[in-house]
Amino acid sequence: MERSLELFKIVKGILFFSICIFISCTKGLERAYKKSSTTEDLEILSGELSEVEMDNLKVYIASMESENKVIEGKSYKELLVEAKEMALQLQLKKEAAALIKQEKIDSENRKKKNEALIKLLCSKEWRIKSYAFQVKIWENSEENVALAKEILNKAMIFKGSEFDFSVEEDNGKTYVRGAFDKKIVRFFNSNNERSKEYREDGTYIERAGEEEETGTWEFTEDNRIREARPTVSRYKRNKKDIFYIDIKTLTEDTFHFFEEEYSTNPNEIVTSSIIMKVD
Repeated sequence: MERSLELFKIVKGILFFSICIFISCTKGLERAYKKSSTTEDLEILSGELSEVEMDNLKVYIASMESENKVIEGKSYKELLVEAKEMALQLQLKKEAAALIKQEKIDSENRKKKNEALIKLLCSKEWRIKSYAFQVKIWENSEENVALAKEILNKAMIFKGSEFDFSVEEDNGKTYVRGAFDKKIVRFFNSNNERSKEYREDGTYIERAGEEEETGTWEFTEDNRIREARPTVSRYKRNKKDIFYIDIKTLTEDTFHFFEEEYSTNPNEIVTSSIIMKVD
């Protein structure tokens, strides 16, 4: 009898020890969530999780409880996964909202800037005062400059005329520029009879004596104008209908811009540098 009692005590002790081990094993992330033991559970978890993970978990639990969502019985491991997902979604929403806000600010700034440019550009008669073709080079070397001059000479459309060459820097880019002489500029300008007038309604009129051509224009981005020109035109030197003008200078009486003329291949893109003035 005594031996049986002693054996019972030993078994009881082993059982108690096993229960303690089981309880210790279910601590932390494997524990099931109970609202009544949240404080104690979070205290235990604070030794296992990072500060960010703890914050995410607390916010998630508080959010689920406030919305009366059932999370009792779920392990903290499951809740942590869901908490991280919720934190990610909140961050994405926050970033999206910030992006929309910034886009709105940028749009307003562009609108104000464009309004200022429209005031300078419109309701004036602009006349060409300087005209040049140019080729962008990646490095200012004798070889690149010589190649660019060769490309520009191929683009010369007036027999017997020569370019006045120079190397120019613009906004971190290098160009070999070939300026037309005054006689050719007068030709482009129809002996000073040609003018161009931009209007605030998005149209423009190009005049040469009694002849007129009309087209449309709009700002597409900062300092860039998109022009739709007539399919048949005395002023176009290629078959395109859509042209993009990059504004370099725009003041009360000076309008300097770059415009793509044509390209035979990606390495031979010829642009024009045109300066117009208000008489």
